[in-house]
Amino acid sequence: MSRQASTLLGYTQEEVEASFPDYIERLAKTRGASVEEMLDELQLWYNGYKFHQDAPTVYNPVSLMKCCMNQEFKNYWFETGTPTFLLDLLKRKPVDLGALVAPEDSFSVYEADRLHSLPLLYQTGYLTIKEAIQIGKQRAYRLGFPNFEIEESLSMAVSSSFANLEIQESYSALSNMVQALQRGDVDTMLEHLQTFFHNVPHDIVEQKEKYYQTIFFTVFKLVGAMIEAEVKTSRGRIDAVAKTAGHIYIFEFKLHAGAEDALQQIHDKQYAAPYRDDPRKKILVGVEFSEKERNLGQWLVEEA
Repeated sequence: MSRQASTLLGYTQEEVEASFPDYIERLAKTRGASVEEMLDELQLWYNGYKFHQDAPTVYNPVSLMKCCMNQEFKNYWFETGTPTFLLDLLKRKPVDLGALVAPEDSFSVYEADRLHSLPLLYQTGYLTIKEAIQIGKQRAYRLGFPNFEIEESLSMAVSSSFANLEIQESYSALSNMVQALQRGDVDTMLEHLQTFFHNVPHDIVEQKEKYYQTIFFTVFKLVGAMIEAEVKTSRGRIDAVAKTAGHIYIFEFKLHAGAEDALQQIHDKQYAAPYRDDPRKKILVGVEFSEKERNLGQWLVEEA
């Protein structure tokens, strides 16, 4: 996190454009797109690492070069594997993935029994610095996913690990959820979402709400990535907006209340208001999470 060394461990945008023009031109020709479009796509997938708050972002060199050599955009991070100890730590100490702020002094703790989840996610490449903020006399960092590749990788690893599913099982459930959303079938979509809660361990007691929130958050991140639409999850509550070609879905999940309360909150807080002028069909979904069953309970669906 040194200003002097901040661009040593990756390629800056200028270095990519100056050093790899032949690869990028060939990639553009392969995909039937312009060089400018390919540069934008490369940035979206593999750029974004920041090692000092005032430094330019850098690309992951391994993923960038694999993309250039294979002439294909894909998630190459998966091939490097996900550290099991990191997932185990997140299970013990779940974090709010919608509110990622860590104090500066937490980055200097290396004792195994005092590890903090957010600095470790930064140090292992899953999060990066978005900005530095002052909280009194203390500096803190607002963290976030560096790029699409990493957002997809962490979301898949965490949702599968927390739900005790194999990656292939998770992907199958996600694919079914996306297909159901695309055809407007909310009931089937939520039935497939239940898959992620079937195998949650019985002894999850401490921080139960944050544990379940993490599953919701990461699953909806993946749904958004797969339908190539934005999924927003808001800080402090389980709430998601998913957009497909024909629909805008507004979800509210309640852990300690019923589906009626969830649906009422959508109305009371006018979650659909920002999409009033959008011609797509607006679908409001209130979902109860049953603590007894440790899975989705009742849900209510309504067209706005």
